[in-house]
Amino acid sequence: MQIINTILKNVEYKEYNNMSKLLECLKNMEKKTYKSSRKNALDYSIHAVNDENQNVVVLFSSGSRVDLSFKAFNTIIDYLVQNSNRFVRIGSTLEPSVDSDTLEDVIQKLDPDKKTHTKRAVHICDILCECRFVEYGSAVNPKTQHNNQAVKWKKVRNSRENNAR
Repeated sequence: MQIINTILKNVEYKEYNNMSKLLECLKNMEKKTYKSSRKNALDYSIHAVNDENQNVVVLFSSGSRVDLSFKAFNTIIDYLVQNSNRFVRIGSTLEPSVDSDTLEDVIQKLDPDKKTHTKRAVHICDILCECRFVEYGSAVNPKTQHNNQAVKWKKVRNSRENNAR
């Protein structure tokens, strides 16, 4: 069963070129400052893409820092690819999420015992947006009927498709 899951995962990852496009984008973003597409968000920079620790270190204009694991990026991308026909709510919260259809909840399920001092999904989405993997939009929260900030996966073109244009 493990071999089948690995093969299926590799086939699915061909959609975005075995994550190489993301890693290439992250490396290109290092040491540069970016503005989020979100309103009232802090400017940020990728301080380091750490292969050894399997994380991305993000520094904000306020001086604060957040470490985002490769595993969290992969989990969010998998979820967005599986739900690519719709916008998925980000669901930023510092508390344990009670909303099961948000990206923050998806990340929190990776480490259910880990308490975090910062929201992670929203920062991963900012980076994925800068890399042109996702677009921002909104989706209705079914419990409150309010529009919430959301993202949608965009099909990533491979270099052959880009060259054919």
